[in-house]
Amino acid sequence: MNKRLQMVKYILPDYLAAISSWTLFFIFRKIYIEPLKFGYKIPVEFNDKFILGLLIVPLFWLFIYYVTGYYKNIYRKSWIEDIVFTFLQTLIGVIIIFFTLILDDYVSSYKSYYQLISVLFSLHFILTLTFRLIITSVTKYHIQNRIIGFNTIIIGCRKQASGTYKELAAKKKSTGNVIIGFVTVEDNEESPPSGNIPRLGSIRTLERILEKYKVEEVIIALKPDEYEMIDQIMIKLAFSKVFIKLNPEVYPDCYTQTGTKADESVFRKRKDKTSFVRMNNIHG
Repeated sequence: MNKRLQMVKYILPDYLAAISSWTLFFIFRKIYIEPLKFGYKIPVEFNDKFILGLLIVPLFWLFIYYVTGYYKNIYRKSWIEDIVFTFLQTLIGVIIIFFTLILDDYVSSYKSYYQLISVLFSLHFILTLTFRLIITSVTKYHIQNRIIGFNTIIIGCRKQASGTYKELAAKKKSTGNVIIGFVTVEDNEESPPSGNIPRLGSIRTLERILEKYKVEEVIIALKPDEYEMIDQIMIKLAFSKVFIKLNPEVYPDCYTQTGTKADESVFRKRKDKTSFVRMNNIHG
C-alpha cells in the first residue's frame, strides 16, 4: 500500500474544496452582501486581495486538518468519522476566519455577519464532505474486496490462530486483514500443519517480528489459561504503531487486568467470533 498516495488522495480534494468554497464565498459577498451596504451593484473582480486569500485560506484549512489528526490512519476512515471530523473542523476554521478576515467586511447590519458565516460554513462543509465521502467509499470498497489489505499477525495458540484465520478468510467482505502468521505466548508452541499460516515466533521476540514483517494490525486471540499474559502483550505493543484487535470473548476477561475501557457493546454475546474489538495504541 502506498500511504503517501492515499494521503494525497485526501489532501488534494481538500485543497480543491477549500479553493472552491472560498471562491464561491467571495462571489456571494460581492453579489449579495456588499450591495446592501453601498446601495448599488458591486462588480465581481478577482483582485489581488482575492488572490492572496486564495493562496492563504486553503493552506490554513490543510493546517487545521493536519493538527486535528484527520490525515492519520488514512486507510481506516468511516462515513461517521468523516462527517464528525469535517463538521468540527469546519466549525473551528470558520470561527477563526470570521474573526480574522470577515469581521471588518463592509456590511449593512449584523444580520449580514450571520449570513456570511452560514454561507461559508455550508459551502465549505458540503464540498469538503462530498469529496471525503467519495474517497472513503472507494477505499472501503477496495478493502472489502481484498484489493487493499493490512499485514496482520495473530497472537495466540495454533488452534486459536488457525480458527481465526479460517473465519476471516471465509468472510464475503474482507476486514482488510492479510494474515502473515501467528505469534505464540510460549517459546515451545508447536508449528501449524503444512498449508496453514506460519508461526513467526513468540511474544518474547514480538518487537522484532513487528519490524521485520511490517505489521500493521495485531489480533489477540488467547486461550483462557493465557489471559494473564495480556498485560505483557499490551506493554510490548504500546509504543508500536500497530492497531490492536481483541476477540470479544477474550476482552471481558482482560478488562480488569488492563484497565482499558471500551464501548459497552463489546460485552454483548456475539455469534461471529471474528467481530473484534479495535483498540488504538497510544500513537493512535
